[in-house]
Amino acid sequence: MESKRIKIDTVDANGDKIQLAVVRPGNKTTQDANMAYNLRMAKLIREGALDGSGRLLLRAELEDYLLKTGVWTLSDAAEVEKLALEIRASELLLKQGGIKVSEGRLLALEMAEKRQMILEKHSKRLQFDSITVESQAENFRFEYLLTQCLVYFDTGRPFLKNHNAYVELQDTEAVMEGARVLANMIYGLNENVDKNMFEMQWLKSAGMINDNGKYTNQRGEIVDRDGRLINKDGRYIDREGNLIDTFGRPVDDNGNLLIEQSKPFIDDETGDEVVICDIGKKKKTTKKTTSKKSRKTKKVKNG
Repeated sequence: MESKRIKIDTVDANGDKIQLAVVRPGNKTTQDANMAYNLRMAKLIREGALDGSGRLLLRAELEDYLLKTGVWTLSDAAEVEKLALEIRASELLLKQGGIKVSEGRLLALEMAEKRQMILEKHSKRLQFDSITVESQAENFRFEYLLTQCLVYFDTGRPFLKNHNAYVELQDTEAVMEGARVLANMIYGLNENVDKNMFEMQWLKSAGMINDNGKYTNQRGEIVDRDGRLINKDGRYIDREGNLIDTFGRPVDDNGNLLIEQSKPFIDDETGDEVVICDIGKKKKTTKKTTSKKSRKTKKVKNG
């Protein structure tokens, strides 16, 4: 059974530690929030009618606007549909099996890429959605719910007295954390949505990604999409852990190429050899002088 109350350990606007809770909205609170939505919709439409030059669009009008400006075209819609169908076809192949593991890995990676392409396509639409009347009213509805559902953990008293208090404190850690928890609670948002996609679950079952969603090889080592070893900072490394570039060539911490030995430059006028600098050479490990040699040296001196 889903929790009706989630505890939050956070800090207030002064940085003092406090304990809050997000309470799942009941029927009465939900009805009041819907009323707040309708009132805000009516207010925005009325204000738009009085000042048509700068009014917000309705979502139905937004579709025509995006089409006319070329932000979202019929071609975009067709491409998204095509990508979605290809993802479903690849998912079916993975579920059926009977192919090489390497082919399965490639299919899963392509599925993830295509989902990202769909998200990027839709992001063009979403960035304009905020200028619609419905979006503004929906934001106001959520903000109203937050004023009712974010409470002090011990007393149950609302943390935000009213909407004005929300506006004043909306950028504080306590309110932002409360908003995140409430959004997950009422909208079913999942922070691990990428990990829960079928292709990512397949890759994890095949031992090709770890619990953190990082690509791994058969040894469990962290790799990039193409199977090249990387360290914790995402830098390419060789089998010994030395930094390399994308072609496998040794580099330093700044990404500059390293070489075993370099030749001096030639002076244009004199033809003499000129050493510009020794940057870029691999550092050679110096061997320690053995105690045996030291004793021998000492014996010669005394000889």
